[in-house]
Amino acid sequence: MAFKPRTNTTKTDNLEPSSLRETLRHVELHSANDKVLSGSQKSALYQTIDGLLTGLINTQGLSRANTEAIAEILGGAGFYNDGNSGVAKVIDWSIGRKHRLVLTGNVTLTLSNPVDGLEYFLLLDTGAGGFTVTWPASVLWPGGVTPVITAGAGKFDLVRLVYSISAGAYFASIEQNY
Repeated sequence: MAFKPRTNTTKTDNLEPSSLRETLRHVELHSANDKVLSGSQKSALYQTIDGLLTGLINTQGLSRANTEAIAEILGGAGFYNDGNSGVAKVIDWSIGRKHRLVLTGNVTLTLSNPVDGLEYFLLLDTGAGGFTVTWPASVLWPGGVTPVITAGAGKFDLVRLVYSISAGAYFASIEQNY
């Protein structure tokens, strides 16, 4: 799998958000045999790229503007499937910013590798229903009230988290009962 330019692009050391967006718009993804990648292949690749860029942001200190540009560009990648919850689950944001988890029991979550200022999503599939989620203390909810996960079977709750390194916390909100 390789990156293949659709049009001629010039090399630039300028990583301003507008130039970064423009450069990535001119990249088309092809497989080794020069066939354009399918939607699911692109999604998997974007998840990998998202994780790599998150690592670069953490270790190389990219600017806030570059972080936002990268996040915006990669925002279309699909949800990473974390599988079944069991009783304890680690959600590793270095894999991607969007995760899906099927609740199969009352679960205690651990959230790892956040990047300051980025927005993360966790799609909870209620499975058979009636399960609870215990959130890390670093997850703050409006009014200090932790929501109860939708009890019905086969429903979805969408949790949005924004991480702040200065607060050492995630600011969370939830949309429920889809």
